[in-house]
Parts: sequence; C-alpha cells; structure tokens
Amino acid sequence: MATLLHDVPEDTPVTLEKIKETFGEEITSLIDGVTQLGHVRMKDSKDKFYVENLRKLFIATSRDIRVILIKLSDRLHNMRTIRFIPADKQVKVAAETLEIYAPIAGRLGISSWKDELEDLAFKIVYPEKYKAVKDLLNKELEARQESVKFMERSLAHTLRVEGIKYLEISGRVKRVYSLFRKMEKYEGDLTKIHDFVALRIITKSISDCYAALGVIHKHFQPVRAG
Repeated sequence: MATLLHDVPEDTPVTLEKIKETFGEEITSLIDGVTQLGHVRMKDSKDKFYVENLRKLFIATSRDIRVILIKLSDRLHNMRTIRFIPADKQVKVAAETLEIYAPIAGRLGISSWKDELEDLAFKIVYPEKYKAVKDLLNKELEARQESVKFMERSLAHTLRVEGIKYLEISGRVKRVYSLFRKMEKYEGDLTKIHDFVALRIITKSISDCYAALGVIHKHFQPVRAG
C-alpha cells in the first residue's frame, strides 16, 4: 500500500493525516519516510567523500528498511521510464542513480536492481562509452558462443559423473557497466578480463553447492579473481 501511495502527499492535495485516517499509522510512516528520502539529493560534486557521505545520509535518514526498498523500486521505475522527461533532467537523474541508488542496492544485496540501475544510468550519462562497451561485449559474445556451449556441456557431464545434484546450469553475460569498470581497472586490456560470460550452477542444497565447487576446482584450473 505504501508503495502505491508514496507520491500522494507530494502530487495531490491529500495530506498525511488523511492517509493515516484511511490506511493507518504504519503505512503513513512508510510514506513519510519515502518523502524524507526524496530530500536527500546529489549536488554537482565530484568529491568522493561527499558522495559517500550522501549514501550514508540516505541510509541513516530511513528508520525502516522498507522505506529504502520503496525508494529504490521507485527509482528503478523512474529509470525504466526516463525517456518521458526532458533530456537535461534525464542526465541529472541518471547521474544520481549511478552514484547513490545503484551502490545502495548493491550494499543491500539486491544485485539485479543494482545491475539494471547501473546499465540504464550509464547509457544516459555516458552514451558514447556505453555504445562502445556494448558493441565490444556483443562482439565478444558472438566469438565465444561455441566455447560457452562446449563448457556448459562439459561441466554438466563432469557434475553428473561426480554424482553432484543440480537444478540448472545457465550462462550469465557480464553487464555493460560492470565491463566498463573492469576495462577501466585494467586500462582496456581485455586479456585480463575472464568473465565476459560465466556459467551459473543452481544446486538443490547448500552442501551440493560446496560439493560442486570442489568438483570444479578438481577438474578445472581456478583463476584468482581480479
């Protein structure tokens, strides 16, 4: 209810008091918390300490984790529909998303939201870099399709032979912004980036997960993460 009503106090004549009468104190408290978080806005600053402090303020302002979840989901919806606002405002919203909202989603462990927020914002803030990295990623994927299929078959066979139960083996493509950050780290040296594509194994239990890890280390050469 709070998610559906979060914009009502700011966008309509309906007051918090009226919402409280209709939906109760808990819902009203969440809506008020989302409104307060809306006041934590990023100014035009490249100071990393300022940005980090703003993230801390964002979290500290909320007394209920549900408020942050509502605000993050609202921002994700805003980014998905950002084409409907003026271009200059798009850049401002996207930059704020990249610096504040995506990192907070990451700290909360909501990686799917973090990844999508980053890619949507990256495309707007740095369109030329986005296109260059996207084209590179597509080129690499095309070149590696057959090897990925081979590895998937090989891994499935190895797990079956070792008696490891699993539910699914699927490919995971590196996100555009994540690849961009890796390229920055390695100064564009693609030979140092080993996870353009990765295989994800879903097991039936935690013990099967660790058993699968042991089997993979037994049959394949581990590479230290960069």
